[in-house]
Amino acid sequence: MSGPEHGGGVIELGQADSWVPEETPRPRRGLSGPGRLVLAMLVLAVAVAVPVRSEPALGALLHIGTGGSAVTLGGGRIYVIRAGQGLEVYSAHGARLWTRTLSEAQQLDYGTAGATVIGGRGGPGAALDTVTVLDPGTGAERWTRSGVAAAGRAGRLVVLLDTSQWRADPPLPPVHLIAVDESTGAPVWDVQVPDGSMPEYAHAGDISWDLTSLTVLDPDGTLREYDLGTGAVARTSHLQRPGGPIGSVTLGPGGRQVAVAGTEVGAGEQVYDRATGRLLWQVDDREYRLDPCAPQLWCRPDGGKLLAYDAATGREAWRVDGFDTVLAAEGGALALGSLGRMDAVTGATVLVVDARTGAVRARLDGWHPVPVQGGGVVVWHRPEGELTATVGLLNPASGAVAVSGTGDGWGGQPSCAADDRIVACGVAGDLTAWPRPAAARP
Repeated sequence: MSGPEHGGGVIELGQADSWVPEETPRPRRGLSGPGRLVLAMLVLAVAVAVPVRSEPALGALLHIGTGGSAVTLGGGRIYVIRAGQGLEVYSAHGARLWTRTLSEAQQLDYGTAGATVIGGRGGPGAALDTVTVLDPGTGAERWTRSGVAAAGRAGRLVVLLDTSQWRADPPLPPVHLIAVDESTGAPVWDVQVPDGSMPEYAHAGDISWDLTSLTVLDPDGTLREYDLGTGAVARTSHLQRPGGPIGSVTLGPGGRQVAVAGTEVGAGEQVYDRATGRLLWQVDDREYRLDPCAPQLWCRPDGGKLLAYDAATGREAWRVDGFDTVLAAEGGALALGSLGRMDAVTGATVLVVDARTGAVRARLDGWHPVPVQGGGVVVWHRPEGELTATVGLLNPASGAVAVSGTGDGWGGQPSCAADDRIVACGVAGDLTAWPRPAAARP
């Protein structure tokens, strides 16, 4: 197969034997939920050329030609969501393990080696939210809890958000988090956030369920960080802020700084030194908040461009026009796309820039990025007028693409998933899973 003659990195093709999925007996069907796509799709646009190496195409692990509407991965398993509220679970080799029939109110939250977590949407005036945990090997139900929604995972703990007291009209009650054992549902810790305080339960990425920290900021500036394993307060700091309502709180690069926004229009965002509590710098109020994007940088989109701020001084370090989304960071580089160009289906671009200077390292024109839970950035290229797409994984440091295989009949935007063994994408009911190419394995 010859790859497309576009891009700004080296295209590497992996090797894998073709494989036909084997059938295994289906267990008895029970109540469950449709798979929720925790995958977010970004499509972008812009131009430069790259050498492409011709190699044999990879064989698919699994191909579902009709009805496979979405896919996600977890714990070495492939979760396929069928049109009509069905969930099918396959091994990493493509063997079907079990199936579930899902109600309209349910969705797959995530799967790990130890648990499959199903969420059930309730809401004001309706049934309570529910979380149901299944055995990932058999699909058998372990436990169900009502009045909660999944907020994330911390090791073998499922962190739940108490929604039992939520009402149709604001204000919402104070945040109450409960961590339970994924195997038994037994409570392990419980954190009740005081009224007026702001919690921040940060995740490993925008579409990841893995929690990296839990912090709570009180109006008087007291900042508490909790141990995710025990729920105990692990660290307390005090920010020298004047008080008042809190709109958001974000831990900065390396956890050494804290960005705090108020709730009033024009209040701006203040960045504090976490150790001393003193105010370092601030920025005017904008639509998007600051987010840490590199060891010494904060970034935020602004009017179709990305602004990077020096963490120590708050001065603008660099800006890139036409790109407003950080797709991934690795090796001192940032891979950028543009969330604002969702209509640019035929002319996508990924830009790789130096995190210190903003200088362009690589540019991949014609490649559409799909950030995926836990697996980096999947990219795909489809020549204009064709329906066959080349699918691969982007190296955010170099801009190289390791190709997984090809997908046929791609008339629209795919949903994709990736882990350390598998890359999978689905478009309009046609779903394919490939081995992760060796060049892109962790």
